Amino acid sequence: MRDDLRDTASIKILPGRKVLILAGDLADGGEPFDGMAGGRSAQWWMPADGVWAVGNDLYGASVYVSGTEELISAILAADDIEAYRAAAWMQIVAEEWAS
Repeated sequence: MRDDLRDTASIKILPGRKVLILAGDLADGGEPFDGMAGGRSAQWWMPADGVWAVGNDLYGASVYVSGTEELISAILAADDIEAYRAAAWMQIVAEEWAS
């Protein structure tokens, strides 16, 4: 891990994974973190106002998007994106674990 990231804010999620909490411009997140296994880059994105969020699991093939009804409707209407509406009460199973 880069030395400048070692002491940044973080949270631990199961199973024993550490998630770094970073702030910056949107362009900053596209750069892989030098020295990290697999050249990892940002997985979860959310602006300071929290009006939308984009993220995925390290091992998952899907990307999750939350936002305004207008944003979600536009994504669902796009011809070049496979998208489904989800709700907080739904249990989402990663594609690779579904039988």
